[in-house]
Amino acid sequence: MRRKISVRIFYTLLLSIVCSVNAPCSVSDSLHVIHYNINIENINFTLHTIKASCSVTIQAKQNNVSAIPLSLLELTVDSVKINGSSMVFSYNDTTLIIPAPSPMQLNDSLTADIYYHGAPVTDASGWGGFYFSSTHAFNMGIGFAADPHNYGKAWFPCIDEFTDHSIYDFYITTASNHKAFCNGILAGSVVNPNNTVTWHWQMNQPIASYLASIAVSNYYTLKCTSNNINIEWACTVSDTPAVLNTFQHVDTILSSFITAYGPYPFDKVGFILVPFNSGAMEHATSIHIGTAYMSGLTYETIWAHELSHMWWGDKVTCETAGDMWLNEGFASFNEAFMTEKVYGAVAYKNWLRINNKLVLQFAHIVDGNYLPLINVPHDY
Repeated sequence: MRRKISVRIFYTLLLSIVCSVNAPCSVSDSLHVIHYNINIENINFTLHTIKASCSVTIQAKQNNVSAIPLSLLELTVDSVKINGSSMVFSYNDTTLIIPAPSPMQLNDSLTADIYYHGAPVTDASGWGGFYFSSTHAFNMGIGFAADPHNYGKAWFPCIDEFTDHSIYDFYITTASNHKAFCNGILAGSVVNPNNTVTWHWQMNQPIASYLASIAVSNYYTLKCTSNNINIEWACTVSDTPAVLNTFQHVDTILSSFITAYGPYPFDKVGFILVPFNSGAMEHATSIHIGTAYMSGLTYETIWAHELSHMWWGDKVTCETAGDMWLNEGFASFNEAFMTEKVYGAVAYKNWLRINNKLVLQFAHIVDGNYLPLINVPHDY
């Protein structure tokens, strides 16, 4: 016991020294996660807890890397293994520090298996993190109060930075009347002896950790093909008419984005309906959007905004939170762009006129100043 405590203190101090020398500390300067294999063994809708493991395949980007720091928020870490051997680790409810068995040299890789459980958190702002209802469990990959706002850490151990992009496998075990939806394509499902179902999703294109996603409910899968791309909606059967009515211009909008910005960058387009009334989140191939927004054409700029993030934000990602103009600036412009493609040039110009008037009349009042697009302060 004494040895474990001393080793944990050592690695905590080691991380502190590294961060102080090169502040702010960027783990992705020295390490890159090639692949995450996330296995959610149990989702307890009553206790709002998960039991899970995550295999993280990590590659060194420089010589003499002795410790592996991963972000994980307020969950209980049961054990850590590397190559089947149990490892001593340090964890302070925010950062999990795993010692490398021997110093990693440039391009060396290893796989760490982390076993954990607990109640995943919701961001202090109320926007972001992990959510439970009586019928749904799902995440929203950013936290408005977090700085930076990456929130993959709410449900799996990760390098939670904009600059580290990885591929994923998800194995999500649910009750027999539920489906799990994650990023990428459904590789298969298995009915287990206890009548649960394990769903296997594969995300074959690298994405940042805040764009990883999970949603579980009694979902029905609605499918179509547009522009030779598979589109899937996760909804209830009763929601189907509202979904079809809301997305009646999906062919035109998707085609317009492809023409303007290049081929669609992922394996599918996906929209997952969740009980969330404060917007939507652009998880790659698996956009989480509130069921309340399935009301015809009233909110079509919301889903078009999120769809355009597949190019602006998901494929090309900001380096820091202060560069959020790249994500949100382009996605907001694409609300105007899709308006032109669906409703014509006059509607587009009217959108711009209204927006410009709001900026000129209220930006200095609402924001307290006229702010530059780069190094945007966190509060904005």
